Amino acid sequence: MSETRSSLYENPETGTRQSVYDLAIGARHAPLDKNPETGPDDAIRFNGDLYVPVVES
Repeated sequence: MSETRSSLYENPETGTRQSVYDLAIGARHAPLDKNPETGPDDAIRFNGDLYVPVVES
């Protein structure tokens, strides 16, 4: 069975949620780091803010 990735990311500090689509569009205008040095696995840093995948259960 293949592992699915979340299509929704959340900023743990502010609770702001962004879809993968919104992050991709925003990356055309602001920095997107897919492998930030800090944060949990699968986290990304967008425009300086850390976002982590939302676990959908």
